[in-house]
Amino acid sequence: MASRTYYPMQALDKEVKALFGKVVFGAVGAVSSQTSYGFTVTRTGTGAYTITLADKYKELLAPRFTIGHATEVDTQVQLVTDLSAAGTVITVLHKSGGAAADPASGSFLFIALMLKNTNQTP
Repeated sequence: MASRTYYPMQALDKEVKALFGKVVFGAVGAVSSQTSYGFTVTRTGTGAYTITLADKYKELLAPRFTIGHATEVDTQVQLVTDLSAAGTVITVLHKSGGAAADPASGSFLFIALMLKNTNQTP
């Protein structure tokens, strides 16, 4: 169970937790900086990133990834795997032209994750 201090949020579901962060990319798609609470992001290959949660969660309810670039570029970030069986890992892929590609240096990614806490049943 995530045992951090959380603040009230309105939801019809019990124990919904929200995590937010921003990642800035450097050369070759490396993570040059990140501001986040409750997770870290690491590059695992061309355009591939692992989001590791600091606490275990039961279910990924709503992931949101918004990529930004210094110039107009047609790219997307795709959810590759749902929350791992351990409840702590999510993987995403940055794509350009339908193929895996590293984001340009200076690009940034906003991440919003809505999760269900581990102590709840559906």
